[in-house]
Amino acid sequence: MRTFLIKLAAFISLQVLLLGVLVGFFYNTARDRSFEYATNIKHARLADAPSPRAIFIGGSNVYFGLDGDLIREQTPYYPINMGMVGALRLKYMLTEVNSSLRPGDIVVLALEYPQMYQRFEDSSRSTIVLARVFSARPQTMQHWSREHWRAMLDSGAATVLGESVRAAVDNLGAVLRGKGLPEIKPVANEYGDLVTLRHMEPRADLGTPFAPDDLTSAPIDAHAAMVNRFVRDCEARGVEVIFTYPPIPQPSYDAHHEALAQFDLRLREKLRCPVVQMPGDMVFPRHWFYNTSYHLTGPGVPARTQKMIDLLSARPWDSE
Repeated sequence: MRTFLIKLAAFISLQVLLLGVLVGFFYNTARDRSFEYATNIKHARLADAPSPRAIFIGGSNVYFGLDGDLIREQTPYYPINMGMVGALRLKYMLTEVNSSLRPGDIVVLALEYPQMYQRFEDSSRSTIVLARVFSARPQTMQHWSREHWRAMLDSGAATVLGESVRAAVDNLGAVLRGKGLPEIKPVANEYGDLVTLRHMEPRADLGTPFAPDDLTSAPIDAHAAMVNRFVRDCEARGVEVIFTYPPIPQPSYDAHHEALAQFDLRLREKLRCPVVQMPGDMVFPRHWFYNTSYHLTGPGVPARTQKMIDLLSARPWDSE
């Protein structure tokens, strides 16, 4: 029995060593997780961007839908696009930036509608996204709450390992076939904006940006309280927070404008920060969206960005 256990331990150690060599030589997060790797750019800007700064928080509607160059040119603010994927959910998004805020910053919350009522644990996709972001930037674990740790220990760690090994095997195969390793191509600019998908053609089915019944009946108290704690913390440090709406296609708005109006009223009753838009202010033609009802491309990106510039310049909340 002792001999068997020694051989088994040696066999397992060899497999771990081989996997380590494979991943170490043939896996690169900047190349193989380029979408999520941009979180490193975003955090670098949080650390070194000059004040005053406009920090945009949300899911992929923010990642896809802003042009930092225009904001930098037309406002006094240095823009930082913290958008990644909505599945990370609200608690992660707020915690991720909280310790990096400075006096004089303005935080623009541009949250997809479900961010105000869905929880991280409501979707298995949230664990996959969290694991991928961790793979691209292991420091993200400092922002995890109990549910994030539980998800990573349950299945997220296996996701990280499995996807890393598969990517390394694919890259090794490319090398053996004489094609060499794929080129490392950054997908985001210096502000954290996703720039590689701005000219994609719209797909036939964009899906729905929300469940209409959730807008009128899903509990939002816990999420509003989360935002309000964040706002109070920001206020104590001289940081402004405003709430804006995400972009959605015109047909989605036309079909559900009454539910959206009710949702807006519910938010205004609960949130401590100013809600500086109406849902209808962020409605755009359907063909300006790529593969979901939140992902702007083409002329949609500068059009949405201009609305943000107009808000930051006019500051309508100062007169409220």
